[in-house]
Amino acid sequence: RQSGTMRRQSVLQRVALWRPPMRHMSTAAPQAAGSSSSDAAASIGVILRERDIALKAPLNDEIVTRLPSRLRFLESLGVDDLGKAARLCPELLDSEPAAIAPRLEYLLGLGICDIAAAVKHAPALLSCDMTQDFHLKVAILGSLGVTDIANFVTANPRIVNLDVEKDMRPAVELLRSIDGLEVGRVLNRIPTIAFNAPYLRKRIDFLTGLGVKKLGHVLSRHPNLLAYSIEDNMQRKVSAAPPPLQPCHCQ
Repeated sequence: RQSGTMRRQSVLQRVALWRPPMRHMSTAAPQAAGSSSSDAAASIGVILRERDIALKAPLNDEIVTRLPSRLRFLESLGVDDLGKAARLCPELLDSEPAAIAPRLEYLLGLGICDIAAAVKHAPALLSCDMTQDFHLKVAILGSLGVTDIANFVTANPRIVNLDVEKDMRPAVELLRSIDGLEVGRVLNRIPTIAFNAPYLRKRIDFLTGLGVKKLGHVLSRHPNLLAYSIEDNMQRKVSAAPPPLQPCHCQ
């Protein structure tokens, strides 16, 4: 807990440092000659190549002026692979630190302390619409009975990329269709696959085919059954199980 608190305080300190608009970067003295501008562009080009970052648009004066501070801010948060982050979420490089700060504060408010780990897998957390899209998903998790939102999002930050209707609803309806299933309890235990309806359906169909009785109660007690590999785990255990005892007809 102490480690999480320290990480949270560290992020808040960085946010506070970047909160004020960086006027010193946006009001730089006019370039005396075209060579200075070319040198700056060349310097940015080196930085981009070193970090394996491909921009959507060609370099211009605004990018040359503002991009360094954006990259430094992301690196200060622990985003060590900026190239991968930019490929997963190109909009991230268009966001000023002051615009990212409220999103960080929202995530910290949920109790998410390891921001770097979450952003590493889902950099869209720093560019998404927190007040509408992501907040709606958080509200849905709460309504389904997810008790530890911070743990769920940390384990499955890609929830930010899910579509509520196309991705989340089918999985929820599938789980709710199982009589006796405690949806919240199950979701708490399997955050990484919670809204992967095709993946869940295969395992539910497999268990149903085995004739498992009171499937909802079984899955509520053992949610990890929905996460196991069918071929590498469940099928092998079924094959290795001893045959059922036959009734004795001895005279």
